Amino acid sequence: MGEKLGFIGTALGILAFCFILGRLVQMATRTPDPFAGLVVLGIFGAWITHIFVNIGMTIGLVPITGIPLPFVSYGGTFLLMCWISLALLFV
Repeated sequence: MGEKLGFIGTALGILAFCFILGRLVQMATRTPDPFAGLVVLGIFGAWITHIFVNIGMTIGLVPITGIPLPFVSYGGTFLLMCWISLALLFV
């Protein structure tokens, strides 16, 4: 992402992730059903872990592993699961 779009594109990508994760926390705290809130927090935890580890690998803070970046990296099954979990949030 940084090679093609530069600093501005990377900063916008990180801001988009922050916006999505912030909306997930807001959704989890405002839902009246406790189980639905836990499902949203579980999806939030999975995505934030993948985002932090992937960005950490990119800047050299953590060892390189095979963790893809949600909605950006090409990982067939993981990309499908991200879209399914996003659809689950809208149901």
